[in-house]
Order: sequence, then structure tokens, then C-alpha cells
Amino acid sequence: VPGRLDETRATLARIGSPAQTVDLHGAVSFPLSRANVKVRADDVLSVILQEPKSFAINGDVNKPDVYELRKAPHLLDAIVAAGGLKQRPDATTAFILRKGQKIELHLQDAIELKNAEANVALQAGDFITVEAIPPLSVAVDGFVRNPGNFTLGSDARVLQAIAQAGGL
Repeated sequence: VPGRLDETRATLARIGSPAQTVDLHGAVSFPLSRANVKVRADDVLSVILQEPKSFAINGDVNKPDVYELRKAPHLLDAIVAAGGLKQRPDATTAFILRKGQKIELHLQDAIELKNAEANVALQAGDFITVEAIPPLSVAVDGFVRNPGNFTLGSDARVLQAIAQAGGL
């Protein structure tokens, strides 16, 4: 029970009394406390392991699946559990669907540990989607060495496009 205490519930039923919830966390943490209720003859103690709290991650990760929240409580943990990203973080976009809300994620900031908030704490039922940002296809013509169509990164600028075309 201690390993999965947060997912375990207990009820004690006693003849002539209403059933009572047992504070398992308190009983385990402080065995001599009142939380560790004394049992009597004919008591019925029901210990139930609830459905594990989980989240799902899909899209541009190596192992999209449903994972237990206790094993991956934050965004970076989820990415590691899912076998990592298929693309560089700057070539992806990601979001969480949480209770009907879409929450944009900043993978690059989380991975580079730029700010703690970027490594979002996950909640049961979260659905993480990671998508590859398609590369840009840009046509460069005119006074350049090699005019043509070029594939550039999503954050490319004019000078990068000219450089791809061999320069002026």
C-alpha cells in the first residue's frame, strides 16, 4: 500500500455505526496516531486501489501512449516516458488539452530549463499533443547565384533564404 498510497482508499464498516473513511496516509505516516484506527471483531475493512491517475501523450514522440501520472508528474517527465521527441524542440509545437482548455507549451524553454513554469505540472486526464512544425518552402529568384525553391526552418529569415540560394 505505501507505494500506491495516493491511489488507495479504505473504509471501515462496524456493526451499529456508519462506515467511516480510514486515513491511510495518516496511519502509515503516524502509526501511533488516531488515524490508525483499532479494529474490532466483525469489522469489515475495505481497501480499494483506485484507477491510477494517468495522462496521454501523442504525436511527434517515439512512444505515444497513456502513462501513470505518479511516474511522470511534469512535462519533461512525460517526454522522457514517451521516448523523447522525434524532432528538435524548436521544430515542434505542443499543447495540453485539459478539461476543455488548450494550454500552449514551450518545449524549448522546458528542455533548456529557461524557466520552471515551462515544465508544467501534469494533471490526471491531461492529453498532450506534440506536433512537428512543417518546414517552410521558399522560392528565391532574381539576383542570387542559384535561384530556386528551398526548404528552411520555421524561424528562417530573409538572409538565410538568400544564403540557401548561394548568396547575392
